[in-house]
Amino acid sequence: QSTLLGRLQDAILSLQDPEPGALERAADDRSLEVHVCHSLTRELEVLQDQLLALFANALKPQDVLVVTPKLDDAAPLIDAVFGTAPPQRRIPYAITGQPQRRVNPVARAVDALIAVTAGRHPASEVFDLLLQEPVAARYGLGAADLEPLRAWIEAAGIRWALEADERGDFGVPPTEHHTFADGLQRLYLGYALGDAQVSVDGRIGAGHAEGQSAAALGIFWRFVDDLRRLRRDWRRPKDAPAWRESLLQALERFVEDAPRWTEEYRAVRKAIADLQDHMVRGGLKHAVPLDVVQSALGELLDASARGGVPSGKVTFAAISSLRNLPYRIVCAIGLDDGVFPTAERALEFDLMALAPQRGDRQRRTDERNVFLDLLLAARERLYLSYTGRSVRDNSPRPPSVLVAELLDYAVRACSADAETAKAVRESLVIEHPLQPFSPDYFVASADARRRSFHAEYCDALREKLRAPETPPPQPLGEDDEQTADPGRPFFTAPLEAPEAEWRLVRLEQLQRFVANPCRFLLRNRLGIALPEREEELLDDEPFLPDFPSRQAMAERLLGPALEGANEADLLALASAGNEFPAGALGDAALASEIRLLRAFAGGLRDDLASGPAAVHAAELQFALDGEPWRLQGSVAELRAGRLVRSRYDDTRPVDYLAGWIDHLFACATLGPCSTRWHSRDGVYTLPPYADAHARLAELLAAYREGLRAPLRFFPKSGWAYVASGGQIAKAQNRWRNWKTPRFGESHDPAYRIALRGVADPLDAQFVELASRVLGPLHAHLEDPRL
Repeated sequence: QSTLLGRLQDAILSLQDPEPGALERAADDRSLEVHVCHSLTRELEVLQDQLLALFANALKPQDVLVVTPKLDDAAPLIDAVFGTAPPQRRIPYAITGQPQRRVNPVARAVDALIAVTAGRHPASEVFDLLLQEPVAARYGLGAADLEPLRAWIEAAGIRWALEADERGDFGVPPTEHHTFADGLQRLYLGYALGDAQVSVDGRIGAGHAEGQSAAALGIFWRFVDDLRRLRRDWRRPKDAPAWRESLLQALERFVEDAPRWTEEYRAVRKAIADLQDHMVRGGLKHAVPLDVVQSALGELLDASARGGVPSGKVTFAAISSLRNLPYRIVCAIGLDDGVFPTAERALEFDLMALAPQRGDRQRRTDERNVFLDLLLAARERLYLSYTGRSVRDNSPRPPSVLVAELLDYAVRACSADAETAKAVRESLVIEHPLQPFSPDYFVASADARRRSFHAEYCDALREKLRAPETPPPQPLGEDDEQTADPGRPFFTAPLEAPEAEWRLVRLEQLQRFVANPCRFLLRNRLGIALPEREEELLDDEPFLPDFPSRQAMAERLLGPALEGANEADLLALASAGNEFPAGALGDAALASEIRLLRAFAGGLRDDLASGPAAVHAAELQFALDGEPWRLQGSVAELRAGRLVRSRYDDTRPVDYLAGWIDHLFACATLGPCSTRWHSRDGVYTLPPYADAHARLAELLAAYREGLRAPLRFFPKSGWAYVASGGQIAKAQNRWRNWKTPRFGESHDPAYRIALRGVADPLDAQFVELASRVLGPLHAHLEDPRL
């Protein structure tokens, strides 16, 4: 054969190594190539472009085999690169030989069912099992039913264990606290009693299911009851026939046997039958526990993953499968050092490794043979790639020792001196840039072996070349000094002035704005809503009370506390909930919290009893740079010339600001009045304020400015600056929180986005705004805690 690959295959066939320089390689010979990338994802992106180039020359997808040592790791990346390509770049492909527990939904559901039953039934895993499509279909649950179920599990305080005796199996007190049994009782109480805070048998209702959604609650009870029966059955060891019968019953009970899953269902039933057959043929005479069955059945379900089958498309397979079948193009990706051949150490109990003898199987030798088979299977081209550059610092990384040896062999066969060897190696090894949009892929003068078919990147680069050169954007603010390069600014220029409809401001809008001006700007003017990350279901009961628990309990008990309930009644009602941990530590924390709640309710009750409550609504007019602005709002809980406000939590800067804005509005529209704000840790008072209208005008001016550009007003850092008498170091510590950065105010996503590109947000504008907005508040505030 005339190609380098063909001559190498001939040398293997004849078992004769060519002399140095004996092989001549044509300039256009691409039968053997090694591509060096920065990650496995980049390897797949490069492979996609290389295959598109080959398909342009009459190659068919079924002529290509792609193998990798770690198919499980590569499979999602393959789908991400090849499965999301637009129609003009779409390549038909199939991933073969994957484990059944990954690609077979029925096998995945059965595996999850066994894992949950063998464990301690954590809330997250039980809910994940119910999310499995065959399981949800078996119980008749749709997507609309599963969403409230998750909320009910969280509201009922379900953490782990189906019932009390399961907790005892794990060496903890066999109580029903935070079990599914306790949670279901609370959910049914909530369904029966609604929002009524009534203790029944030491429990209060939760979830408050109503209407048609309550039907899902009944299904959830049946699902948990089936799990309870299954656990009791599978706790007992069984022999082979008993395990087969029990597994098939569980499959029928929990998984829907629908026509769309006929083959998947059949594969799982066959694996269960094979499990019994292996037990019988192995001479098993004693009963075995569930953990043994779990391991054995998992291996049988994945047994088919050891091989692959040609798919008629571009076939992706594990490197150990299909290696002897001839393909026109054979591609091997992910050939990194230590990955192939594997560098796994022998197990401690491996007797063959402890006492090796001649004739023993050696894994690394087997994998060398696999690589040799792949080399021989390629009819026209052998394509190899590995991660040869660090994605962080571009430092070189070695390839698999097999790739290195093949390269050394080919270079020696094609060159007789060092200079020629260097040129041959450079022609065989192709280095790729870090990013797929690098100009190297699209410039006509670049290496012809590096070509991209990504038209969108090409158009973007073409537009960039056409655009005139502009200086790099600077952060907003004339007085800013950029001492570092924190990234491309998000705001390069202020937005246009707000339209006329923005000049009517509601009081609650102003309060939301001062609480976080950047979030208000992103959400209200740009339509950028920052979704909060949905917390995962908790699998462990609380050992210390947290903020959500205190708030939930206070919300339940504040009404009875304001009505004058004594400490014993409040403690009994609190114990009926599950917000606080059980045990002596939880009881002590609960008693302490009840005392704080009673003190809070007592002071609030005295202020609420000072006179009948009234609601006051009004509108104020302002002129800001010649523009008419209006502030509308209403204040409630006006009692005998005093505004009463409360929030059961420690007082925070946003509480001072919220009370201050309500106080200014009341003083500007009603005349002299005072405000008392009740918090968990005390009370602050705002006496009558004469210049309320002027202060509100300043706040509206800041609001107007903050609708155009990120305002350097940060309540927590600004309060630290004002309360410390103007010490910027205090504000910087509150902004960054050097000890725990994730608790710093700068960690807020809205600030991180809106202020991107700003080197130091705590600049002169911050000092001026903090002094202008918070200075009068701090000077007028009466708070013994300060």
